[in-house]
Amino acid sequence: MRYRRKNRRFKTNIYHEEIAVEMIRTPYRRYEDTADVPQKSKMAKGIGFSALFLSVLSFFFEPFVLGIIAIVLGFVAQRKGEIAIGAWAIGISAISIILAIFIFPFF
Repeated sequence: MRYRRKNRRFKTNIYHEEIAVEMIRTPYRRYEDTADVPQKSKMAKGIGFSALFLSVLSFFFEPFVLGIIAIVLGFVAQRKGEIAIGAWAIGISAISIILAIFIFPFF
């Protein structure tokens, strides 16, 4: 949209244009076609849920071994597209390892 406004102070013409949309570069791309939308694979979901299962299992059996495996699988799941499940697996495994280091020796 372009409109003209008279500057009363300097007696010159000033043009104001809406250029904000053209000036910024958005980090998100809009998908016009559904073929361009990245799809999560079933393998990523399987890796994510196996990491989550191992992280919960690490509370009860071998927290160091199962916890480290679950953390690695959680990172793999995040790289494949399952960000939330991978983050949960990493967090639960980290809590399991921290509990194994600091609290379990007293019991």
